[in-house]
Order: sequence, then C-alpha cells, then structure tokens
Amino acid sequence: MARHLASYLKRFSLARADLEFSHPAAFTVDSEFGIVGMAKDATGKFPLPSIYEEFVMRTNVYSPAAIRSWLVFYPSADIPIPDPEVDQMPALDFRLSDGVGDYWWDGTAWVPNDVNWNTGEEVAEHFSEFSADAHAIQIAVRFTPDTNGHYAPVLYGLKVLGGFAHDPHDDLIYRTLVPALNEGVKPFGRLIWECESDMDTLPIGTFELPYVIEAVDCVYVVDDPTEADLFVSYDGTNIALSEAVASGTSLMVRFRYNPQVAVMTDVDFIEVGQTPMVYLENERVIKESRFGSRDEIYDLVNEKFHVMPPAVVRDIQYRIVVVTDGGADQRWAIDELERFVAKTPQLRSVALDEPYDLVGITSPVIMNSPNAANLHRSAVEFVLKNVPFWFGETTEKHAVTSPFEPDVPKPPAIPSGGGSWTEAPAAPGKSGSETGETIPVAAPGDLNSPGGSAPGVIVSESN
Repeated sequence: MARHLASYLKRFSLARADLEFSHPAAFTVDSEFGIVGMAKDATGKFPLPSIYEEFVMRTNVYSPAAIRSWLVFYPSADIPIPDPEVDQMPALDFRLSDGVGDYWWDGTAWVPNDVNWNTGEEVAEHFSEFSADAHAIQIAVRFTPDTNGHYAPVLYGLKVLGGFAHDPHDDLIYRTLVPALNEGVKPFGRLIWECESDMDTLPIGTFELPYVIEAVDCVYVVDDPTEADLFVSYDGTNIALSEAVASGTSLMVRFRYNPQVAVMTDVDFIEVGQTPMVYLENERVIKESRFGSRDEIYDLVNEKFHVMPPAVVRDIQYRIVVVTDGGADQRWAIDELERFVAKTPQLRSVALDEPYDLVGITSPVIMNSPNAANLHRSAVEFVLKNVPFWFGETTEKHAVTSPFEPDVPKPPAIPSGGGSWTEAPAAPGKSGSETGETIPVAAPGDLNSPGGSAPGVIVSESN
C-alpha cells in the first residue's frame, strides 16, 4: 500500500456540540473560536469542586482506522496565577480513553483508571506509550479553579499527532465509499410466488435468486386489491405467513436487497456478471487547490516542531451506475440511489475519521435502452468536496533561542498548576527562520483571568 501520509495531525473540535460535560452549566464555550472555560455562578465566583465534585470535559472519540501509533500530545491553555496564599492553584488535568474506558499513567504504564488524573506534562511525556490497538482516542480534561473561586483555567485547543498507514485513494473508494454504498443502498425488489400446495411458509432460501435479500417488506395475494399483508417473519431461509394460502394462489413478495457493488473507474466497458449491481465509474477531479496552510504541533519532550505540509485539496466527481434486468427493478434501484445521495450530506473517511461533503449534481440519467438481455442502466452523479491529499512527509524543526534576543527561551513546559500555558508558536516561513525575526506568542483573549504571554522563539531550519 502506498503510504502518502506517514503522520497526521488532529485538532480536536472544542465546539459545544462535539463535547461532553460532567456539569454543562459550569462551563462556558465559544464554539466559533474553540475556547472552553468555566462559568461563574450567581455570586460572581467559579464553582468549587468541594460542592460539585469534579468538572470534566470530554472530547468526541476520534476513531481513525489507519492509526498505527500515537506520537505527540499538545494542549493549549491559559492557567492564571492567583494570590499565592491560596491553598490550591488553578489546574488542568487529563486522562486518555480508547473510546471504551479511561486510562491513567501510573508512573510505569497506562492502566485502566477513572479516578486519578495526570498533569499535561505527564501525558505529553508518555503519550507515545498509549496503545493505538483500539484505533480510537478520547481526551478527558478536568478543570479546577483556585480555592477561592476567583480564577479558573481556559482551554484553547487540543492537538495530537499520530503515525498512520494511509493511502488516500484506497481510503476514499474501498474503505469509505464502497462500504457506504453497501450499507446505505438497499433497493426494493419483488417476485411472484406461485403456490403449488396449501402453505403458510415460503421456503425462499432454497431457491437460487439474483438477489441477496436483506429484509422482507410485505407479502400479499396478487389479486387482492387491498394488498392485505400476510408477512410475519423472515429468518434468512423461510418467510412465515400469518395464515395458510390455498394451492394455485399467486403471492407478491416485496423485499429489500443488497446489490453487488463493484468499482470500475476510467474504463469504457464493464462485463456484468450479476444483476442487479451497482458500480462506480468516471472518477474525475473537477477542482483542485494547492494553496493550503501548513499545520504544526510542538513536541514538548523532544523540544521540536512537527510540521505538516499543506494539503492538495480536491473536489472529486463520481458516477454511480445501476444495472438491472428489469424495468421495475431499475426504477426502484435508481430511486434508492437518489435517496442515498440526498440523505448522505457527508461521508466520513474511515482511515482518518474526517468528514467529506457529498453533493449530488445531476438527476438520474438513463444511459441506454434495454437490450436483448433486458438489461437497463441508469446513473446518478455526485461530488466529494474538499478531500485532502498529502504528498509530502511531515518534517521536524527544532526551536532555538533567537540570535537577536539571546535571552528568549524556548516555549515553556506545561505547568502542573498556575502559570501561562499557551499555544506553541507556528514554525515560521520567510517571516521567521529565513529572516531571523522572533515570533511573538501571546495567550488568546482571556475569559476570566489576567492572562499571560509566552516568549517569542524562532525555528531552526536544521533537523
């Protein structure tokens, strides 16, 4: 498999809709800018843990199938420094989760634990030892105000870097689109059952049918104008009826089936081995942008930046073709394809667990008239928008002291409580490393405290 992306940087969403809170009313969230803080109560103070137990925020569960190892953890926050005489300083603490249970670093290993907490520095130092076998991660954050309720931490962002085995084309088609079609496209089919004897069970599974039946919708007598439903159950082999029907009765059986899904892109013919079937053809890039922005994460343990190159962002057009051997099957199948496109505004990349917008662009197109074999072909077209492709590897750049301001240190380590804790500076382009200028780093607008600032740094071009 071609590994176009060796590592991937994930920014967790801090929008309220994507977060879980132990006490929702105790938190304030700026969903537009991704800022999470604590809300003051009626007395003008932050609620105290002694009254409300712990104040915990959880991110959504990030589940990339292509993850092979977790590499770097970096949060961005502001922890104000209150009166030094308080008994307890404001703090942010963390646990990791694999989507099933929480884990705590006990000094030796990550162990299941939903009681104890780690500092951000502990998590950063041992993040690479957290297992990626579950292909999922969630971050739990505990917010603790100072003893008097005057100051509370503010969270501005959470980033993680992981090592991935990922090919964008395999992910788009075989991991994401084909499974989505298998799961989401289940057209109606029908057949007529001629009863050769009195029967209350139809052994449909004993006959070779062109359909893989997913579920039976209804069974009724063909000549019954009311179409009274006789269906009771279907066990994969037999259809049970609510009453016995006489020999010579014709029954209409309507069901949903799973069509065969095939991939045949950029060819002008396909040999149809089974109908009904659905296949993809004419993958075509209709828009491409190469002017993205790079992203980076600061590695506190190794004191260096991991810089992710800009992505090539593409809109990709696909055509889905449905082939059936009957006009009724064709109408039902193309209706189901239209419904699939209409009800699927987004597809999530299975490899990266990131959403791509899906937009239908045409009405169903009748591609040909039925031939001697009574085969019918129709198609719908849609576009997957803003699909990123990375063709460069993540690079490393070390933070060093500015030659013009030799007393300016590297980004601060994560404090266990109290102090300014801000976003690591971006690895610079021409305005930084190539000119020798310092890059100022300041805490974002504070919600509830005096705030702070971090020193400027520059980035070395050598690894």
